[in-house]
Amino acid sequence: MTEGRKRRNKVMISLIRIIIFTSVIAPYIHIFLSKKDTVNVFGFNNLRTFLFVIGLPISLFTCANVLLYITKFMEKNSPKIQVRIIAILFLWSSFFQFIWIFWDRQDLPKPLYYISIVVLSFVSTVTFNSFIHTRESTRVRLQKAVNAFSTFSFITAKKHIKTENIEAYEKELLSGLHDEIN
Repeated sequence: MTEGRKRRNKVMISLIRIIIFTSVIAPYIHIFLSKKDTVNVFGFNNLRTFLFVIGLPISLFTCANVLLYITKFMEKNSPKIQVRIIAILFLWSSFFQFIWIFWDRQDLPKPLYYISIVVLSFVSTVTFNSFIHTRESTRVRLQKAVNAFSTFSFITAKKHIKTENIEAYEKELLSGLHDEIN
């Protein structure tokens, strides 16, 4: 493993730890604030109430993302489908709560308001899930294209080079790749 890759892995692990720590403490941050605060935040009486309400959806959203990430490494005959369903339900619930928190009910009649939230949270969940899946499949397709290109460079091109020039070709190609990497 290269030094840059090790550093990137350490940064990713640190970032995941920070996100998980934040999601664990999110429902409890409101404890440290005063109950007497009177500044309205997104329609709530104070910042403490707002943080109390938004803590659970943050935890659910983070947990859903961690579960979706874990399912990428699970084998097909493991409980992959069940874990994925749980992650999608967590996502749906977190989107529902986020929309409920930030969208004032005064805009619509009560039944239509809740139906709209259910539909929007479903659409948000499907969109988010497809974005995650599309991003991964795009990365895989790009990796295959890069692999195919590198195979062409080293193997196919050698067929068209005279035997006495192969050694010079390999040196020139490898020095060019070295220059590109560094």
